[in-house]
Amino acid sequence: MFKKKYIYEWDNLERTYREDIINRLPERRLWKAVVLNAITDAMSNPSTKYCRMNKLRALSWLLNDDNNFCRVCDLAGLSSHEIRNKLKPILDNANEVTTH
Repeated sequence: MFKKKYIYEWDNLERTYREDIINRLPERRLWKAVVLNAITDAMSNPSTKYCRMNKLRALSWLLNDDNNFCRVCDLAGLSSHEIRNKLKPILDNANEVTTH
């Protein structure tokens, strides 16, 4: 019993350590920044034509079925489905506010 528990705890510790190392990879941080930048652009209150175009591109990328978005989320270690489910009501509301 003790041996099984020890092995189980060691496996969990090793898995946690590996996940921590993976989450610290520069590539993973870069892709997380890409997603965060898109969210920031989508929630912005654009004042110029260029900013409005960035906002529309970001909204389209975040909310429409796009393999690129799913791939970037995968590279960032994020769930594209979960992000879209959480962001959709927020971004829909932000979009209504800026269009009225």
